[in-house]
Amino acid sequence: MISCSVTSTGRSITLRQTSNVTAPGSSPPAVLSDKVGSSCTSTILPASSVPQEFIVVDSFPSTVSHKTDYLALERLARQHRTRRAETAGADPYGGDTLVAELVALWRELLQRTDVDADANFFAHGGHSLLGAQLVQRVEDSLATPLAMTDLYADPTPARLAARVRRARGEEPTP
Repeated sequence: MISCSVTSTGRSITLRQTSNVTAPGSSPPAVLSDKVGSSCTSTILPASSVPQEFIVVDSFPSTVSHKTDYLALERLARQHRTRRAETAGADPYGGDTLVAELVALWRELLQRTDVDADANFFAHGGHSLLGAQLVQRVEDSLATPLAMTDLYADPTPARLAARVRRARGEEPTP
C-alpha cells in the first residue's frame, strides 16, 4: 500500500486529497506515477482535475506534530521541476518549431516560465477565457482553424501541435 497526496496549488485553487494506491514494492517511479494517475481518475477526481505530473517520494515529509508538511512537498516539486529543466538539454522540443511556438504562447498567456511541451493549459492556471484567447492567437499565427473543444481535447503544446498538423494534413514529427 502506498500513501499518496495530491496537492495542486495554483493561483486560485488549492486541492489536497489523500488516497491509497497498491503497487509492487519495487516499481520504478514512472510505473507508480501511472498507477497513481489512473487511480485518481477512476476513484477520486474527475479527469479534468487529475494533476499532469506525479512525483514519487520514499516518504512524506512531516511537521513536528507528525502531519504531512505540504510546504516541504511543494519545495520537493519545485526541486524536481528544476532538475528536469536542467537535464532537458539545449533543444527541449527536438527542433520542433511548432511546439516551441505553442510553448511560447502558453508561457505568455499564463505568465509562467515553467511551461514545457507537456504542460496542461488548465492545470497551469488557464481557464476558458484565456483558452479562447489562446485559440484565437493560434489561429492567427498558424492560419489553422481551431475550436475551444480542440484545446479541451488536447490541452498541451505537444498534443495541440499534433492536432494542428493533422488539420493541415502534415506528417507527424518523430
